[in-house]
Amino acid sequence: MSASLVTNQNITSISLNTGDITTSNLLLSSSTMTNLSCSSATIPNVVHTSITTGPLVLTNSTISNLVFTNTTLSNLISGDIYTPQGAGFGIVKVTKIKNGITYNTASVICTITTPTSEAGGYTLKIWGSVGHALVSASTNTAVTFIEGSFNRSMTSSGTGVTSSIVQTTTTATATTSGTRDISTVTLSTTEVSEYIVDVSLTVDLTGSSVDTWYSVSNIELVYHGFTTNPIIT
Repeated sequence: MSASLVTNQNITSISLNTGDITTSNLLLSSSTMTNLSCSSATIPNVVHTSITTGPLVLTNSTISNLVFTNTTLSNLISGDIYTPQGAGFGIVKVTKIKNGITYNTASVICTITTPTSEAGGYTLKIWGSVGHALVSASTNTAVTFIEGSFNRSMTSSGTGVTSSIVQTTTTATATTSGTRDISTVTLSTTEVSEYIVDVSLTVDLTGSSVDTWYSVSNIELVYHGFTTNPIIT
């Protein structure tokens, strides 16, 4: 069908998988969606007008020409946003959040999983904000910027090589008081297996009232060769 129109409806616990829908336009008007899950679904044109939605989960889904008008989104969970560029090429983007992490302890920000028995390579860039005690009730806080990138190349036999991380951080941290500051922020990688790589963050907090750290990271992975896109979790 060329178009689907849903008006003044409550949509609860809907799961869309590959082959479940074939539509060039999905029009949603004054509808409430709760627990909408899209898994490996392709929806070329989606127009949302006056939509209230509960948890919306998108996993390995391709959605083109998405338009929101007078729309309220709560608990939007975005998995791997996959932008194919052709056979064996593409981009995967995701945002990751860490809360209340103990300082000077490495914490995994994300995990990259590539297809088994396939040659390919990828470049991963991560950038974002790292905070000290950044919660609404804090009397003293600090924040800084983190950015880094690395490359990984793999053969079809499963042998892979990961480059070192090239890291950039701001030279100055914005702090409301000397009681809480951020000394260093360090990105690192760990090869869990040939097909799985962890990206971790270690934050050294300083001051007379050290708390925990928080981070919001934007992650973008550009890949080549793999017939199935890598997954970021």
